[in-house]
Amino acid sequence: MFLRRLFKMNLSDSLEKIKEFLLKRYKDNLAGILVFGTANTGEFIEGKSDIDTMIFLNKLDLQKETNFLIEKLKSIDFATQYFYTLEGIKGKYMKNRGRWSTYVTIVSKEGSKLLYTTPEFERTKKYLIENPKIKEEINEYIREKDDFELEGYFKEREGYSLMKALLAHIRRKLQIINYYKTGKINFNYRNCLKNINLEANGKLEKFYGIYEEKRDLTKEEIKDYYQIAKKLTEIIINYPK
Repeated sequence: MFLRRLFKMNLSDSLEKIKEFLLKRYKDNLAGILVFGTANTGEFIEGKSDIDTMIFLNKLDLQKETNFLIEKLKSIDFATQYFYTLEGIKGKYMKNRGRWSTYVTIVSKEGSKLLYTTPEFERTKKYLIENPKIKEEINEYIREKDDFELEGYFKEREGYSLMKALLAHIRRKLQIINYYKTGKINFNYRNCLKNINLEANGKLEKFYGIYEEKRDLTKEEIKDYYQIAKKLTEIIINYPK
């Protein structure tokens, strides 16, 4: 869920306000809150970055809550939301076990941090960890993401917006290759890169440096990193069982 600053205050105070707001709204129905994105990684910029959260409820009327939050938070540039029920996240996960990004955000140590938790949420997280991903379905997921992102969505982006989207795309693939090689979940881009030692490591390290500089990619760089992204797909699909 993308929340602009509720008040003009520092990140820590804003997170506390978000927790208070959600607890007041959902009370015992609130099972957990995860913070991810720049508010988790330390790259948060006051006045520019959004606070990204996943909200876990015991029961959920999605349309009702969506309408409520859009109306309530429209003055602070509310964009979208990540709502889950505990049973729903388990069911959705088991039916679509190739899905990666939500899974790694929930279960990895660096993918998110807890803003609020309950025993019920901890049991759900434990369940996800103990039911690891299935390679064949992850591969199918990657094909779907390539069709959507590389062949469509990215062509509508430009500037630093494209840079961030492409970074998330490549990081996801590095996470999966690292998972196939080590059997462990690692969210961190550079840690995954060190673990898997690819031919393109030098360019991929440079790519993260460009992201940190917050500069746009040149046309040649975009073309080059598109090709690297496609090569990473080949590595994933053909990775030995």
